[in-house]
Amino acid sequence: MSIPHPDFSRREFLAAGAGAVVAASNHGANRPASDPLGVRADFPAAEASVYLNSAYIAPSPTAVAEAGQAFLRRKLENPLALDEMLAKTGEVRRQFARLINASADEIGFLFATSEGENIIANALGLVAGDNVVIDELHYDTTFVLYRHLAKTRGVELRIVKHRDGRVDARDYEPFVDRRTR
Repeated sequence: MSIPHPDFSRREFLAAGAGAVVAASNHGANRPASDPLGVRADFPAAEASVYLNSAYIAPSPTAVAEAGQAFLRRKLENPLALDEMLAKTGEVRRQFARLINASADEIGFLFATSEGENIIANALGLVAGDNVVIDELHYDTTFVLYRHLAKTRGVELRIVKHRDGRVDARDYEPFVDRRTR
């Protein structure tokens, strides 16, 4: 698979990626067009709607709901010991590290991407006169974060406009200066 050209819109990138996944599947030819990956049955909510904003709150697959129910049953009947939960956390951290070719100590768990961005923004030591540049397609919570920092610390929020759902790295250049963090 070739790497997408940087001028791809997000929509084009997703379409190309989805097409590549389907093409790579040995079983894709036997599946209906409405379920090219053969996972639709794992998402009962998909019977009524299509979810494209999975970075926010997406439907859980059946296996995740079942694992959650099993966890809650276990917690009700025989609560997990802290050492057992930490061991499971370590196992998941190691599995994910292997998946992305990292070491386990490079992996951290957060509740949401927004939490991570808050941690990073607060670790930057932003002060009055600094600025942050994001594009208007950025996740909604980010606007709340940086507007709060503008109000409480005097940090300037600069927002790059999109062009037909696209923002190129060159679009950021006029907004970046020596105080951009």
